[in-house]
Amino acid sequence: MNTTKVGKRYAQSLLQLAVETGVLEAVKQDVELLSSTCAQSKDLVIALNSPVIKSDKKLNVLKAITQGKISVLTDKFLALVVNKGRANKLVDILKAFEVLYFEHKNIVKAQIKSVNGVSAEVKNQIISVVQAALHKEVIVEEVFDKELIGGFVL
Repeated sequence: MNTTKVGKRYAQSLLQLAVETGVLEAVKQDVELLSSTCAQSKDLVIALNSPVIKSDKKLNVLKAITQGKISVLTDKFLALVVNKGRANKLVDILKAFEVLYFEHKNIVKAQIKSVNGVSAEVKNQIISVVQAALHKEVIVEEVFDKELIGGFVL
């Protein structure tokens, strides 16, 4: 997953602060909420990336969307990012946070591409093999690809 240096630095700061204050899981949920919101709303991403829209308006939009749904730490972090003129890097920061979170928790994501999906037995075997090889917890994401002739791609 490609992220910018700026995105990674801000994400590292957020992760470190979340760990120190004991709210890592809450911040992870906040990041998931923000990521899904950005993925669903291209207009929001365009607004955050726009140099024409002032920072205070960007912050007001984010606060309206997230009010009562995110932790105080994440709320303050969003304000910092926007006030520093980095709202255009928010999506990168969210992606980088997810990568760093998985590293911190010793988790690896595995993606299985197949035509029709794989059976639970095959999926469990794949998880076992990957866990044994990497000594990490495995989260499996299944992707369906009709262009595959057969089998699966890990």
